[in-house]
Amino acid sequence: MLDVIIKNGTFVTPDGMMKGQMGIKDGIIQFLTEEVINENAKEIFDAKGYVIIPGLVDMHVHVNDPGRTEWEDWEHASKAALEGGITTIADMPLNSYPAVTDVQTLKGKGQIAKEKSLVHYILWGGLTNENVDQIPLMQKEGVVAFKAFMSGSGIPDFSSAGNEVLLKALSYTVGTDSFIGVHAECEEIAAYLGEKLKKAGRMDPMAWVESRPVSCETEAINRFLSFVRVTGGNGHICHVTSAEGVEMIAQARKEGLPVTFETCASYLTFTQEDFAEIGPILKCAPPLRTKDNREKLWDYVKDGTIPIVTSDHSPSTKELKDRGNDNIWEAWGGISGIQTTLYAMLTEGYHKRGLSLERLVQACCENPAKRLGLEDCKGKIKVGYDADLVILDLDQEWILKEEDLCTKNKISPLIGCKMKGKIVKTYHKNS
Repeated sequence: MLDVIIKNGTFVTPDGMMKGQMGIKDGIIQFLTEEVINENAKEIFDAKGYVIIPGLVDMHVHVNDPGRTEWEDWEHASKAALEGGITTIADMPLNSYPAVTDVQTLKGKGQIAKEKSLVHYILWGGLTNENVDQIPLMQKEGVVAFKAFMSGSGIPDFSSAGNEVLLKALSYTVGTDSFIGVHAECEEIAAYLGEKLKKAGRMDPMAWVESRPVSCETEAINRFLSFVRVTGGNGHICHVTSAEGVEMIAQARKEGLPVTFETCASYLTFTQEDFAEIGPILKCAPPLRTKDNREKLWDYVKDGTIPIVTSDHSPSTKELKDRGNDNIWEAWGGISGIQTTLYAMLTEGYHKRGLSLERLVQACCENPAKRLGLEDCKGKIKVGYDADLVILDLDQEWILKEEDLCTKNKISPLIGCKMKGKIVKTYHKNS
């Protein structure tokens, strides 16, 4: 007997939209057909009027557990992920304590995640100036992705990675499936402009934006692309904010450079004008950009130039955000977004800008699964794949309330905003 039959649904598959029935057993898709199936199942879900997409794969999440569980933890983050249609998360190495910079810390964090996470997870390893020789050891433990900062991370025990370190680390990925992902901002530009603005007495949100202009990002992107060219290693550029940065990387990809990249839902939803008005809750690094830039990013998501969209869920306590009310330099620089990424993509993308559901699935499911080495089991609605599924009522309108959030700290710039598109049910195979 099957565990679940989903009937009368419209499924977003790699071959396009398809109306039909699906059978699930032991968390695996057994069949997907346009025919009427009369098999028995423990559960039969009538999905008439609903659209079914794969569970999202979010390759950029900060869970902060262990060590900073007052910011976030596995229980709350993974529950929020499920509430937001995310069934696989890749957790970053730096905001937990200790940071994941060797095999011992990797195993320690992995044990906690195994005990507490409600969703499938992957752990990023960390790359700093002090641990580059640990990369091969963590690769042997199955680590695919390694995160480095080209500027200061804001975390005392996670130093930035210098040029020589990045070159050596990239060389370790040649001929492997692993890759080096970078936070691409130029430390020297950010430090110089930041000090200049502080001396001028600037403490407003726009001072933060002005300290990290587009050139701060593109300088670092260009440098990292050069390192990928020289080494032949596999690169990934996290949270690209600017159209100029997208265009640089896209050109390199056309030339055959082994590099991928992502933008985040926050950069597709909010602008620096919003930041100036709303304040610290929208502080992040790199910072939000202009309205025109946001629209260009959407164009690049819609045409596939931007291959991956993530949340960069980087939560903190309310107190750490409130520190920036009078002095923006003091606020934590991260946006909480794990529960709202899909809703932002539906509301701002599908409904407002005509983003196709096929492209949404590619950016939020298929492509991140492929980058993380999960292309044979996650990110697609396909027979033999894990039955990670999100059933959607595309037309339901609703307003996000604080009590809707499942994160440890119920903070979101989208509280009070009208959404269009609502998750009806999520299925997932947690393995």
